[in-house]
Amino acid sequence: MSCDLIIPARAGSKGVPLKNIRELVGKPLIAHMIDAAKLAKSVDRVFVSTDGEKIADIASEYGAQVIMRPDDISGDVASSESAILHALEVIEKDHGGMAEYTFFAQCTAPLTNSDDLDRAMEIMSSGNYDSIFAAKSFHGFIWEKDKNGQMIGVNHNHKGRRLMRQEMQPQYQETGAFYLFNTKGFIEHENRFFGRIGVCELPEERSIDIDTLEDFINAEEYLKQGK
Repeated sequence: MSCDLIIPARAGSKGVPLKNIRELVGKPLIAHMIDAAKLAKSVDRVFVSTDGEKIADIASEYGAQVIMRPDDISGDVASSESAILHALEVIEKDHGGMAEYTFFAQCTAPLTNSDDLDRAMEIMSSGNYDSIFAAKSFHGFIWEKDKNGQMIGVNHNHKGRRLMRQEMQPQYQETGAFYLFNTKGFIEHENRFFGRIGVCELPEERSIDIDTLEDFINAEEYLKQGK
């Protein structure tokens, strides 16, 4: 089972300037995902799709192959799918062909490790799924407002017996860390979710998606503990 991993990384970032190359415990943010991918037994090649020369230089330094992304799919409203589709076209043309499976991974999830990626591929190799996403489980009570502005239970009967945590069916929240899919299926559907969808569960403490300076601080504290 051949597998490539693609990291889309734009140069622009409104929340934290130059976020993707900001240092986190001594190395650029994007380098953490590159290193995890290079250590994963299930990943054959690592690519970074970017519109930034500095990101490209750092990605190359840490051993990823770089695909420069055109301006028309590099803006704020450009979808991640468009970047992955473009990368796959370049891989097919210039890098010896596409792999059977593709990881779409986010460099904003620096606590992802190689075991996570390998576990996702193990789930995929069962033959039961076409696409898989990383998520953390959730056992809480969700509420929403009805048309009159009154609060009602969404995932529980708020008028019935209040279930204990272990009695509730888990729900899953995407972490955004990575997605894994059959490459041809992704090209056909142009969507990271298609066919039979599975989940690779990640622990709560490593499900950080960096978007703010506070997220950087939390990730740094975790990594400094040597976990």
